[in-house]
Amino acid sequence: MSFEIKVSLKDEAVKKKLQELLTKVSDTKPLLNQIGHTLIDQTEENFEDESFFGKPWTISKRAELEGGKTLQDTARLASSIDYEVSGSKLTVGTNVEYAAIHQFGGKAGRGKKTVIEAREFLPIDSDTKELPKESEDEILEVVMSFFT
Repeated sequence: MSFEIKVSLKDEAVKKKLQELLTKVSDTKPLLNQIGHTLIDQTEENFEDESFFGKPWTISKRAELEGGKTLQDTARLASSIDYEVSGSKLTVGTNVEYAAIHQFGGKAGRGKKTVIEAREFLPIDSDTKELPKESEDEILEVVMSFFT
C-alpha cells in the first residue's frame, strides 16, 4: 500500500524566491538533497519529542500501558522515513503500510471500529496539506545558504 501527499509552500515570498533561485542553477539535486535531509531531521525531532513541532501527540494506549514512546514500539515507522530526489522532484515518506493512519488518523482494525487519532510525524500539516511555517523557514535557510 502506498499513498501520495502533495505539499505546497504557502508563503508566496518563499515560493517566489525559491523559484527565482532555482532558475539560476542547472543541477538542483544537491539542493534537493539538503532539503530532504532537513525534512528527515524535522521528522526525527517529531518522533523524539513525541509531538508535531511542539504540539504534543496524544499518548498511545500501548505506550501508556507498557511504557515507551508513542509510535515507537519497534521503531520501524521512525526508521523507515526516507527521501528520494528524481529530476527536480523531492519525495519524502515511508513505505510502511500503517503510516497513513497515524499521520492522518481515522478508523482502523477489524470492522474499522478502532479510532486512531492523527499523530503527525511528517512535516506536513494533515489538515491543510501544506508545510508548517517551521519547515518553510528552515527550507528557506537551506536555500539561502546553498546560494551564498
